[in-house]
Amino acid sequence: MPKIDSSVRFISLQFSFSNAKAVPGWISLHEHEEEAPQERVERKRRSSGEIVIKQKEKCSILGFVKDLGMAGYELIDAFCQKRINPKNPKGEMYQMVRFTFIHKEDMDLPDNFMSARIPALGNLREMCAVAMWRVRVFVNPFYKDGEMISDEHSMSINLEARTPLRTPDGPPIMIWPRNENGRSMKGMSGVEKVALAPDWRLRIKDNIISLVEA
Repeated sequence: MPKIDSSVRFISLQFSFSNAKAVPGWISLHEHEEEAPQERVERKRRSSGEIVIKQKEKCSILGFVKDLGMAGYELIDAFCQKRINPKNPKGEMYQMVRFTFIHKEDMDLPDNFMSARIPALGNLREMCAVAMWRVRVFVNPFYKDGEMISDEHSMSINLEARTPLRTPDGPPIMIWPRNENGRSMKGMSGVEKVALAPDWRLRIKDNIISLVEA
């Protein structure tokens, strides 16, 4: 399991999804320019990370945000961007929202972002509270001034396949429970719908990142 220590310089939470309405208010006001085709090519060329937690569906990361703070990481940047989706035949773009954390002892926090931390963290917690995600975790090389620094890394928490836990009006989404064989218990005597809930939670314990059953 991936361990968080002084060698992990940055940790980013990167959300990817199609519904533009799911981008929270403050973040939607801090949008970068749409990704150009050449930018996508360059981004893919730089993708050299090692996957350390393979994809898992129906995950919550709400507790993970709190764990990051307890581990000494501070939010230093947050933004969104429309990116190219090559799998979409209509050329529609998807939404990318990224929150970047750095250890508070590693470097000075940028003054121009300090006033934005509260609304940015509020938007992050909102995104975590109202949906569950497919999670993958990568450890990536760390670069400074274009040079790769040995024995230092960054970490990317990739979050895709957004599954809302609440309706647009706010109430929880209710579903029929399933038995141990995975079959719906709809229509069975005494069985009622239950709130949709994650199967897994991404957490940090003893500086180790892992998925635990919800």
